[in-house]
Amino acid sequence: MTDYYINDNKKRKTIKKVFYIVSALIILFLLFSIAVGFIYELIQINEIGKNYVSIFWKNFSVKILTQIFSLIVVFFVFYFNNLIIKNNLVRILGNISIFSKNIINFIISFILALLSSSYFEKALYIKFLTSINSKPFNIKDPIFHKDIGYYIFERPFYLSIANIFLWLIIFVIIYTLLVYIISSGTGIANPKGWGILADNKVKKHLFVNLILFFIIKLWTFKYEMEGLLYSFFGEVIGVGYTDYYIRLNYYRLSYIVVTIIIILSIIFFIKKQYMNVAKVMLSFAAYWLLGNIVALAFQYFVVSPNEIVYERPFLNNNIKFTRLAYNLDNITEKKFDIDTSSTLTIADINNNKSTIDNIRITDFPTTLDIQNQIQRFKQYYIFNDADIARYTINGKTRAVFISAREINYQGIPTKTYINQRLQYTHGYGIVMSPLSDITKEGQPKFIIKDIPVKSIEGAPIVTQPRIYYGESTNQYVIVNTKEDEIDYPEGDSNKLFRYDGNGGIRLSFLNRLLFSYKYQDLRMLISTGINSNSKLLINRNIIDRAKMVAPFFEYDNDPYILIDKKGKLYWVLDAYTTTKFYPYSEPLESGVNYIRNSVKVIIDAYNGSLKFYIVDKNDPIVNVYKSIYPKLFETNSIPTDLAEHIRYPELIFKIQSEMLKRYHMTNVNVFYNKEDLWDIGKHKSSDGSIDKIPPYYSIVTLPNETKEEMILMVPFTPLKYNTMIAWLAARCDGENYGKLVLFKFTKGSTVYGPLQIENMIDQDPSISKDLSLWDQGGSKVIRGNLLILPIGNKLLYIEPIYIASDNTSALPEVKRVIASYNGKVVMGESLSDSLSLLIGSQIDLQEIKNVNNAPDTTTDNNSIIKNDEILKEIINNFEKAKQSLKSGDLEEFGKLFKKLDEQIQKIK
Repeated sequence: MTDYYINDNKKRKTIKKVFYIVSALIILFLLFSIAVGFIYELIQINEIGKNYVSIFWKNFSVKILTQIFSLIVVFFVFYFNNLIIKNNLVRILGNISIFSKNIINFIISFILALLSSSYFEKALYIKFLTSINSKPFNIKDPIFHKDIGYYIFERPFYLSIANIFLWLIIFVIIYTLLVYIISSGTGIANPKGWGILADNKVKKHLFVNLILFFIIKLWTFKYEMEGLLYSFFGEVIGVGYTDYYIRLNYYRLSYIVVTIIIILSIIFFIKKQYMNVAKVMLSFAAYWLLGNIVALAFQYFVVSPNEIVYERPFLNNNIKFTRLAYNLDNITEKKFDIDTSSTLTIADINNNKSTIDNIRITDFPTTLDIQNQIQRFKQYYIFNDADIARYTINGKTRAVFISAREINYQGIPTKTYINQRLQYTHGYGIVMSPLSDITKEGQPKFIIKDIPVKSIEGAPIVTQPRIYYGESTNQYVIVNTKEDEIDYPEGDSNKLFRYDGNGGIRLSFLNRLLFSYKYQDLRMLISTGINSNSKLLINRNIIDRAKMVAPFFEYDNDPYILIDKKGKLYWVLDAYTTTKFYPYSEPLESGVNYIRNSVKVIIDAYNGSLKFYIVDKNDPIVNVYKSIYPKLFETNSIPTDLAEHIRYPELIFKIQSEMLKRYHMTNVNVFYNKEDLWDIGKHKSSDGSIDKIPPYYSIVTLPNETKEEMILMVPFTPLKYNTMIAWLAARCDGENYGKLVLFKFTKGSTVYGPLQIENMIDQDPSISKDLSLWDQGGSKVIRGNLLILPIGNKLLYIEPIYIASDNTSALPEVKRVIASYNGKVVMGESLSDSLSLLIGSQIDLQEIKNVNNAPDTTTDNNSIIKNDEILKEIINNFEKAKQSLKSGDLEEFGKLFKKLDEQIQKIK
């Protein structure tokens, strides 16, 4: 028996030693991870921009204070809880508890506190900063009459604190219960009732924790009441009739009910009537269940039968605040008195020359496909995207596709370490093609192209074509090594290059050691090709790079590249301020219910430098971030040579368009009954399926405007109908940037929707016959996007038709252009041909004069008709003259010849 106790004692000592060693290793690992993470983040932020280091230090100071505070709180909660557990277990089981030594209690409490404090820090630090820098929206919610700024900046922090304490006490209760249960299974089981849980002091410990739970729960009722502003009870998003009269009163009564529960629990607890304590606490579950049953019954039996009457003021709140949250209240509505009584004329073309000149007959997917086939040159290059911008070319504003030729590491011929990390380091150049120009083969007409980069026909000149930071440049590289970089292919060899930009981290021995550990790259540490002058280029994906500096913004997944006046390449990345806490606003699938495109990030494609520009100074959220991080944002405006090319982002426009489908209705009755629901206009996509028309950029002259401008637009149709009812435009130029205009057609007018035009194309015997013929025998027809363009007070529909071989490497070519106006559909070999067929007279778009030199509409049309008649007479008289000469009647020939001369003079 003595040997048994000796061996058992040795076993316990061994277990304790293992426990100490494992605990020490866990603590050291956690501390090491925190320290290394801190060093990495500091080095990376410093490389992106020294002016952003202050942001890092502010975040770090708040994070560390939050973590220390939460660590201390959580540590003492668990330490004192474990002390009570220890005393109870030692008393019941003897000195065999895992908590029998205070050092073990300390270690367990510290590990639990360290793990949880790291989570709390991430959840709290940015909310704390925004709460103490809160700014008003100067709009109050209609229920609690608090400024919207409270709900967006302050309440999230207070709510997080309350929830942290609530979940902490829940975790403590579960943790305590499990420790007691596990201990009772390994010690001396009490034969009565629940075993170790039947012990009075154990029950006292558990019930004290439960009472603390109810005290904290009492604190959370305030935020649960405010949470009704985001509820989905009934037809209203936000507080509805049932919420206002039942659920709000339920929460108000909850203060009294829970207070009574706490008082009674304490009284029964003092009297050691633990069963009564349990009954009182369980009564809250019954109260909660009763409250929900009453709310559901009231909604079903009282509100639903006459919902519109009860919910009218609340629906009005829903409409008002949703429109505010998505900036729909700032949309300017205009009537579009469409002219369907007259034909399209040459004068219409003259008066809208800029619109006609910029009609897009090259589409995104086909253009990108062609770029990758004929302008890629090497597999280690790739065009990931083709974006639309506008540039002045030969004195005219032109809409163009612009694409960056980025590095493609999947296409490197031999994937050695030197190739992937030291030699193939960057992309090279861009391509640019006007949306409205094609070659005689039907392919995009590139005005910036090739390697080395060539600019032709008045296109901007690129002086620094190298792209080290890009849209999909995800791999780190090392530059200024003993190996020269491959700049671009040149004949049978390669042009070499050495990076001299500002990007990168100097690879001192310490940095080599740190980053070889981070990337698990031993060769970075031991390679003789890398020296102290070498630089490590990391965070080369421009979206990830921006997130490193400002993770609190949402970023667009479609950045686009531009050329400045010096010929350098810059990326434009749209950043959004969002929140999920805008009262009464309908949320997106992500939960976001407020969005603004308040910031543009400009990134140097060569150096990787970032600049954040505020473009919406009226947004309170971005102004709060400006207060927190004054050095984050540039004090100057975006440079003019870049600003003139930026555009309203498609992402936020899509969101606003989707919201407008319902929230254009501001009359509560119409809104509730969904009498005037809209849908996005539909068309036939390239594979023949029916889909919503994506928003598209065009350069047009808007109705009642005198100058062309770039807009982003989308058509609307009534839900389940295909006629067009309105179209929305986002303006992109100068002082009008970001202004939304909704053009609504006059009630009672019939305007063909895009899908109706698509059906007319399919039903036209001549067109459908040609399309069917081409769509067989090894070739396929690709239908481009159907575009709807305002031509004064008329609408012109244009759709390019591509033909491509079924071969995957075939180049799609624009072979026809379909045009439609007022129900007439024609197809020509070019845009000029289509418009000529549509108008009924031959036109050459290259020769059309500006409106200032064009004759008025009436004279122009009469002249065309008269010239056509004279031309027919000339042909007729010419045939008669040939017959007279052939028969030898010279007198008649002379008369006809003189008449021909007079007629020719008339049309000169």
